[in-house]
Amino acid sequence: MNIPCVSYGKIIDLSHPFDENMPSIDPMPRLDFYENTHSGLYNVETITYCPHVGTHMDAPSHVADGWGSIDSWPADILVGPAVVIQTGRPGKCEISASDITACEMENGFIEPGDAVLFHTRHSELWGFGRSAYVDDGYPCLSLDAADYLISRRVRYAAIDFFSPEPPDRSDIHRRLLGNGIPIVENVCNLEMIEGARCATIGTFPAVRGATGVWVRLLALV
Repeated sequence: MNIPCVSYGKIIDLSHPFDENMPSIDPMPRLDFYENTHSGLYNVETITYCPHVGTHMDAPSHVADGWGSIDSWPADILVGPAVVIQTGRPGKCEISASDITACEMENGFIEPGDAVLFHTRHSELWGFGRSAYVDDGYPCLSLDAADYLISRRVRYAAIDFFSPEPPDRSDIHRRLLGNGIPIVENVCNLEMIEGARCATIGTFPAVRGATGVWVRLLALV
């Protein structure tokens, strides 16, 4: 495995803190804390959670039986160069291929192996609960946007919203995951990245058979 070296001046956390009230349509996590266990020497906790809440990465098997689980992604998939695509449209809307190419014309083209970070500002609604963040609508990718990312051979796509398509569809997931492009959902703090380029670094537990897993994703600028 060849993990690239990067230099940086600032680290930006692109991940939401974990808690039991994150906006989601999936089962919410539960944390149970225990004090003075093991003969009174330690405090511990148990965490029960669905991996598709919070900032997380999807595996191909999330949308198709027999496709790879989360441990099939390369361990360094989240490490490397990234491009920020600014759309600035929180709420219900569709991001098209022309939206992506318009950003490229201003800031430079997506290169093969780049990650793409979609900044719509929808993450600003995270703290207002499920209704504002999910039920009232969120940005989605169009099919031609997904196909354009595939044509540019991006390393992964990260979005600052709930899902790349509405809850009653899975075609964007299938397009990207089926072409070897992981999807990282519910990222945040993209407004803190100055300019259109940065590097990202992150890792994830290689849970055998899992359809997704939480990630801690950092931007290096």
